[in-house]
Amino acid sequence: MACLQMALDHRDGHAQPLLELLYGCRAYGGYVEHDDGRIKGLYYAPFADYVRAAHGLHAEVHPHLAVADLPGLLADGHLVMASVHKEIRRPELPAPGRGGHLVLLTGHDHGLMRAYLRGTRRCSTARPQNASAST
Repeated sequence: MACLQMALDHRDGHAQPLLELLYGCRAYGGYVEHDDGRIKGLYYAPFADYVRAAHGLHAEVHPHLAVADLPGLLADGHLVMASVHKEIRRPELPAPGRGGHLVLLTGHDHGLMRAYLRGTRRCSTARPQNASAST
């Protein structure tokens, strides 16, 4: 939900509170509450349905998006919510595995990807060879 909040803030200059976004997404099946109280998700296809319907965002799910495809999407003006390994925080090291940590990519410049950082209105960068991504 933080990535959605950042995307809305990027587009509109403001966004709804995280819990409001979560409840909206849950209504579309993006999160599922089980009888024992456990909550599972984020399920990407229902999330994409939610952001299209509720927020007017273009959303597609790419289960196996190649890192090499990211610069083209970003150059075309798309924001990319990518599932990356948490070690993306250390761009000097290769990612030891696949995703689990969602980041919002907003652009690229000379081989560096720009990621929007929640609450800071600034960007961080990472080299794409140190990432594996899926959206």
